[in-house]
Amino acid sequence: SANVSTIAGTAGVQGFENGQGKTAKFKYPYDIAIDNENNIYVADKNNHLIRKIDTSGLVSNFAGSGTKDTVDGQGANASFNEPIAIEFDTSGNLYVVEYVGNVIRKIDKQKNVATIAGSGNEGFKDGKSLLAEFSSPYGITIDLHGNLYIADYGNNSIRKIDTDGNVITIAGSETSGSNNGIGSVAEFSGPVDLEIDSGNNIFVADWNNYLVRKINLVGESVNFQITIADETGNSRTADNTTDGSSVSVDLEAPIVSNDNITSTNENPNWA
Repeated sequence: SANVSTIAGTAGVQGFENGQGKTAKFKYPYDIAIDNENNIYVADKNNHLIRKIDTSGLVSNFAGSGTKDTVDGQGANASFNEPIAIEFDTSGNLYVVEYVGNVIRKIDKQKNVATIAGSGNEGFKDGKSLLAEFSSPYGITIDLHGNLYIADYGNNSIRKIDTDGNVITIAGSETSGSNNGIGSVAEFSGPVDLEIDSGNNIFVADWNNYLVRKINLVGESVNFQITIADETGNSRTADNTTDGSSVSVDLEAPIVSNDNITSTNENPNWA
């Protein structure tokens, strides 16, 4: 019924505080994930924490010390460096993307935090787990086989972490642009978010190009047709209208979610 309510956090006030519902405070919460029991987990970016909101609305720390660092360990003994995106796999493991730390972390059900990919150095390198390098990784999605896909913002590319820990660039290169094509021929400009569908097609929010892109099964990156509704409520796509005439669609900083494509005028580099 489209009723909007605040379930956690003090409106307009940034900070750090655990507690019930609106008494809690966050500092740039950036992404959420929901477990099988409907608990909500929050990537609290500038508090360098993963927070949990249980079904009663109680906010608590799930993992992280609050210190800005990349340290493996259990629960509060671990540290994060600006966690920006999180995603559960089918086994209940929570994966965390560190925007400044340039690494990908895994939190198991016992709250053990381990770095699974990235050396921590900013760069662009494929390779085995901790030998690989990222540059301001931003978004994450996981397929049904447990492969991770990362929107590598600073490298203008989409990276894959397979179940053996190998990091592979599947689309894009360090070159910023908007060319379509297969693999490294394709270009992105600051990809920030991505989602995968049941056919293993990946949809990418290409921030600085104001585009939503599709990577199909053979790795070809193409512009995704965006269906919009005009003022009369008629559906149309970015390529044509119902009468066959051309129509353009302008997207400002698109964000991709599981079910929808939306846009925002926020800047990913505000921090």
